[in-house]
Amino acid sequence: MAGGLWSRIKTWIANEEILAADLNAEFDNIKTNLSLATLDDISSNVTEMQQTFDPGGVGTENQPTTSGEELKALRSMIKKVTGESVWYVPPGSSLSTLAASIGLTTPDNRLVSGLLDSDNQPMSLQADGSTLDAVVKATLTPLVFSIEGQEYTKSADDTVAVATGPDITNALNQAQFADTVITDDADSKILGEDKPSIIFLDTVGATFAGKKDTLCAFTTTHATDGIEYFIGILREDSATSEYYLERCRRGFFYNSSQVGQRVRLDESAGQVVAWLQLSYIFIKTDGTLIDTINAPFVATTSPTAIATDDMWFDLTNDKWLRWTGSAWADSTATFLGYTAQKQGACMASRVQHYYKAFDSLCNIGLISQSYESNPTVLQATTVGAEININGTKVNYWADLLEWNAVSDMDTGAIAASTKYYLYLNNEFEPKISLVKPYDRQMDMKGYYHPWKPWRCIGFTYTDSSTYFSTIVGIGGSSHISDGGLNLTKLSSYSNILGGAFSRNIYSYAEVAAVTNTTTSSIKIKTGARPVFYGIIGSTVSGDSVIAVGAGTITMEIRFRNDGDWSGWNVISVASYNLTGTIPCNVSGIFRGVNADAELRATISTNVTVTGRLVACEL
Repeated sequence: MAGGLWSRIKTWIANEEILAADLNAEFDNIKTNLSLATLDDISSNVTEMQQTFDPGGVGTENQPTTSGEELKALRSMIKKVTGESVWYVPPGSSLSTLAASIGLTTPDNRLVSGLLDSDNQPMSLQADGSTLDAVVKATLTPLVFSIEGQEYTKSADDTVAVATGPDITNALNQAQFADTVITDDADSKILGEDKPSIIFLDTVGATFAGKKDTLCAFTTTHATDGIEYFIGILREDSATSEYYLERCRRGFFYNSSQVGQRVRLDESAGQVVAWLQLSYIFIKTDGTLIDTINAPFVATTSPTAIATDDMWFDLTNDKWLRWTGSAWADSTATFLGYTAQKQGACMASRVQHYYKAFDSLCNIGLISQSYESNPTVLQATTVGAEININGTKVNYWADLLEWNAVSDMDTGAIAASTKYYLYLNNEFEPKISLVKPYDRQMDMKGYYHPWKPWRCIGFTYTDSSTYFSTIVGIGGSSHISDGGLNLTKLSSYSNILGGAFSRNIYSYAEVAAVTNTTTSSIKIKTGARPVFYGIIGSTVSGDSVIAVGAGTITMEIRFRNDGDWSGWNVISVASYNLTGTIPCNVSGIFRGVNADAELRATISTNVTVTGRLVACEL
C-alpha cells in the first residue's frame, strides 16, 4: 500500500529556500487529494484482496486499529451475510428477491407507528363527536407513515373536515331489525358477521334503501347498553325485495371518547338501525389530509365512472392516485382510516392498523388435559408451538401452552353452557374471552380480537358444570385434537354449535316444553347449498333432547319465491314412545334452493319436547 496516489507539486533540493507559497501549495495539494479516490487500496494482489478481519461480537469486540482493518472487518461481515467462501462472490439470490419469495416485502404505502391505547390498539384517528372534524392524534406520539417507499413523520395534532351525514332521527334514514327470533343474547351480538349469517331488515326508509350494495356505517341504540357503530353491506333479495345486512364487523368503530365502544350490542326485533355517512381518510407526505365518501378503487387498470377526488390504488405502480376531474394524478398519500358521520357531527372512527410482519403461522393444536375427566384446562397438543402474533413470531420452545378457566379469563369468571374464544395476547400469554374475533386473514393473516392485538387460535364450549367440552382450532395450520369429540353422532347441542357446523349456523329457535302444536319457525337463505336440520339439545335441556310421552315430531319446510310462500311440506317424521331423554335423531339433510325457506316442527298430542330447532349449512 503506497498511501497517496497523487503527485507532489514541488521536489525540494538541498539548501533550497523555503517559501510560504510553496508550503501552502503542497499542503493544499494534500488536503485536496486526501479522499478515498486518491488513497491506495488494500488489494495489491488476490491474496490481499481476500483478506478479512474478524471484529468479534457484542461483548467480545476485536477492535480494528487501522483503516485497512476497518475495511477488512466489513469484508468479514459481507462474507457472513452471503455465506460464500470469499466476500466478493455474489449469492445465488439477493435479499430483496428472498424477501419477496417468502412474503417479507414491506409495503411501500403503510402506517408505521403512532398513538396506542392501553390495550396497544392503534388510536391515531379520533372523531370529534360534536362537529364535522376528525382529529389526527400525533402530538403525544408522532404518527410515522410510509408513502411510495419513503417514511414521513407527523408530530402535531391536525383536523380534517369530513362530509356531513344523515339525520338519523328521520325514518327515511332508518330501518328495523325484522327477525322475530332475535333475542338479547350473545348470538345477537355477532349477527351478520360470518356468511351466511345475515340481519333481516323491515320498514326500510327510502334513503336507507338507496345505500344498497355499498359498504356503509350503521348505528343502533340498545335500550340499556347504549350506542353501537358498525360497518356492513346492505343487500336486497331480488325475488322477495327483502333487505338485509351482511359481511358486518359489529362494534367496529370507536366513539369520540375512543373508549366504551368495545361491545357488540344485543338486538331485538323492531329495534331501529340507521345508516351513517362513511368517509375514507388519507394522509399526504406533507401531513395534510384527504377525505372522500366514495369507496376507493383497487385495481391494475384505471377505473371508470369516477368523481373528482376519488382515490385509486394503482396495483401496477404501487401508489395511490387521485382523480382531479380530468386525469389520475399521484396523490402522494396513503390510507389512514375511517370515520362515520350523522348530520352535523363526526361520531366514530377507526384508524388503519400499523403495519407489522403479519404471518399465518400457527401450528397449535388443542386438547383437554387427558388426566382430567372434567377438564377446566385446555392445552396445546405439542411442546414448542410456534405462532405469529401481531407480526411477532413466537416459539414457546419447552413451554406447554395452557388455557386455564380459573386464571386466564379476560374478564369475569367462567360460566356454564357458554362459548369462549381462546387467544394469545400481545404479551404472548393465553387468554379466554367471550368476545368473538374478527376474520383478519386478508390483512393480518389470522383471526384477531376486535379491539386488542390478540390472536385467536380456537374456541370452546363449557357444559352445565362449567367444564370445557367441545374444542375447535381455527386459523393457520391449527387443528382439532379431542379424542372424545364425535361429530358424526350429532347428539349434542355443543357438537352442533361447536363442531363441524360451528361457522355455518343459519338460525335456531328454542323448543321449550312444546306439546300438541308447532314450534317457533326459523328463516333460512340457503343459496342452493345442502342444509342440515333437526331438533338438537339446548342449554335448557341439558345438551340433550327431552321427550316425555308417546307421539310424533314432524319436520316441515316451505319456500318463498317472488314474495309468495308455498304450502308446508313434510320432510321427516319421528315417532316416540319414551319417557325421559331421547337421542337426537329428529334430523336430516335437504337440498337448498335459491329462495327463502322456513322450517318448523309439529309436536303431536301426548308428547312434550324440549330442545332447540336448528338449521345449518353443511
